[in-house]
Amino acid sequence: MICQIPSRQQYQIVRQVGEGSAVVYQARTDEAGLPRTVALKVTTIGRALHEARILSSLQHPSIPRFYDLVVDDTEACVVMEFIEGETLSQYLDSYLAQGDLPPVQQVLGIGIQLCAVLDYLHTQQPALTFRDVKPENVMLSADGRLVLIDYDIACAHVATWDTDFPAAGTPGYIAPELLAEIPSFSPLSDVYGLGATLYHLLTGHRPPMDMREAAQDRAFGRLP
Repeated sequence: MICQIPSRQQYQIVRQVGEGSAVVYQARTDEAGLPRTVALKVTTIGRALHEARILSSLQHPSIPRFYDLVVDDTEACVVMEFIEGETLSQYLDSYLAQGDLPPVQQVLGIGIQLCAVLDYLHTQQPALTFRDVKPENVMLSADGRLVLIDYDIACAHVATWDTDFPAAGTPGYIAPELLAEIPSFSPLSDVYGLGATLYHLLTGHRPPMDMREAAQDRAFGRLP
């Protein structure tokens, strides 16, 4: 399969690597005689424009590099760095399949890298809130680099829910303020998602809808 873009550069699709609100492909390109493997994220025009604006303004080892944006009449494609590796969800599953959990020191290292990239996002002007920190949105590259992926619902300021910022997030990783009658979000919402992600890695259990319930369950011996 070939994806043709306005500049006449071609991307040769290798395989599909993900599907959800968007479809993601691994692809190859040979721009100016320089072969490169990229990720093509095909989604709605609005989501693609939003993610392209976010990614093109950022430069950090734990954020995919933005390369290009392709737009046609009905959909768009964000071209970005392809991360060879596995998600934290896959990383955890490989341990659970052996009846084990990841070593605490490894989880600590993951937490430190996540803190670093979230701090980078939160200290932008204005601050960026990722809004969906969870194991499925964190890649571990083959060389040990951690990369936070999927920026199509990231927002660049504190806001309350409205038509511009529809409900988003994943049960168990959503901060309590996002479940309020009048939800709002801020960088603190990402800190909650970080804690829920580390909880999942350390216990092997998906976090409950409200982590406050988990604290109560642990206090009364209902969780390991």
